[in-house]
Amino acid sequence: AQRKVEQYHFDVRKHVLEYDDVMNVQRKLIYSERRKVLAGEEIRDNILDMVERLVERTVDAHCPGGTHPEEWDLDGLAESAAQLAPALADVGVAADRSSEELKDALTSAALAVYEKKAGEVGEDFPTIERLVLLQTIDRKWIDHLYNMEALREGIGLRAYAQVSPLVEYQREGYALFQQMMDAVQEETVQFLFRVQVESEPSGARPVARALHAGGPGGSGRSARTSTATAATPAESRKIGRNDPCWCGSGKKYKKCHGKDE
Repeated sequence: AQRKVEQYHFDVRKHVLEYDDVMNVQRKLIYSERRKVLAGEEIRDNILDMVERLVERTVDAHCPGGTHPEEWDLDGLAESAAQLAPALADVGVAADRSSEELKDALTSAALAVYEKKAGEVGEDFPTIERLVLLQTIDRKWIDHLYNMEALREGIGLRAYAQVSPLVEYQREGYALFQQMMDAVQEETVQFLFRVQVESEPSGARPVARALHAGGPGGSGRSARTSTATAATPAESRKIGRNDPCWCGSGKKYKKCHGKDE
């Protein structure tokens, strides 16, 4: 009897571990991306790659390869391109181009607009890139954790359909993770295309302002992101020494920007 009970509990622990392994793989990928941002690595190439992949997905969604141009949704493509970056509305979207030509034209235009935006913002733009990407990853990751928890609670019912709940959890968990990564790329790129630097009323320090217009989960709501030279939250409101630091490092304030105080 004892041997049977121990075998039962061993199988339960093994079963739980197999489900946890799915989240561990995703967690390692997300944390590796966050570490790059927190370590101050250059992420401009990553952002440009996001722009290219987002343009490709947009074109494929409205002009699928292997279909006749008459079946393409060119109006929808033009609208989606304008939502990505208002300047892309001027790029010609015509049926006499192939899907690959549309991708090349929109990608070149999007990269040119992004480089122009980086030049307009100036030396603070790399800091803004890191802050926007980090905040977007954190927000989407939290939502993903809730979605995976909901999936885990009901996945056992798949056994009634004569399928392995673990296999279904792995498959649908991967699909949810891909959706999260696509959402991170889309929201980050849309935010950075719209970011603007303004001066505070005191005229001393600039802050970055961006308007979410048509982005995921936003409709006309504004957001502000402090740059490296922007006024720190510690200057505008009192932060407890044991509170998380405002810079997003994950450390307590007293061990980060507050240690000099």
